[in-house]
Amino acid sequence: MGLHKAYASKSGLYSNGDTLFVAGTRDAADVASWPTLPFTGRLTRRYFDAARIAPGHNRFVGHSLGGAVAVDLAHDFGGVSVTYGSPMLGQESHGNLLDPVAILGSLVTGSLPSDLRVKAGHMLSDYE
Repeated sequence: MGLHKAYASKSGLYSNGDTLFVAGTRDAADVASWPTLPFTGRLTRRYFDAARIAPGHNRFVGHSLGGAVAVDLAHDFGGVSVTYGSPMLGQESHGNLLDPVAILGSLVTGSLPSDLRVKAGHMLSDYE
């Protein structure tokens, strides 16, 4: 529910208590950041917007691009990240077996997520 509210918000962010939810790709500027996402989410507009409100949060939840941002926010501000379909190399993410974005992290870590489902799709609705 929190990620849905992040996608519905103008900023792509939604705060609920100590949890900050971060939406994935939403526009052309987000698409332009795709080449950096396997390595960092810090170079995205979403990261800069989230970093302004990150203090006080200790749980960062993101989908796709938002997953990359969530990992970096947890590292930079302290806390934990929970990601769905994150493209970050070497970061385990909740994923679907046939999700070409989420599988990147699993290929580098050499292990598949424990909750991996045999399902195609990368959209947020594919994780429900």
